[in-house]
Amino acid sequence: MVRIKILITIAILSSNILSDASAYFYDGNQLIPMMREGERAERSENGADYLKASRFMGYVTGVADALGTSVCLPDNVTIAQLGAVVTKYLNEHPDQWHLTGSHLIESALRTIFPCKQ
Repeated sequence: MVRIKILITIAILSSNILSDASAYFYDGNQLIPMMREGERAERSENGADYLKASRFMGYVTGVADALGTSVCLPDNVTIAQLGAVVTKYLNEHPDQWHLTGSHLIESALRTIFPCKQ
């Protein structure tokens, strides 16, 4: 849990420093390398790029927050769970990697946490 908090803090602090000058949004192909580093970090592999891992988790968390009530997340869902759900979805849907990152994250969250009609 502490590792996740550190990763998110790093992502927030680095997002302005490392971003391009122009407006920019991730697509799935750009999320995959960051996601892979997140998988490596979770396994505590030597050489894991924690900055890329934190950017992935920060982006997932930011999109989830921005979706607000349009996605029905349980009250007790954790950031780690959100990351795991999105990682599973991306691994299972490589045919969609050309889509925007926010679309992919929303699809992943809606698949696992559908709103009751």
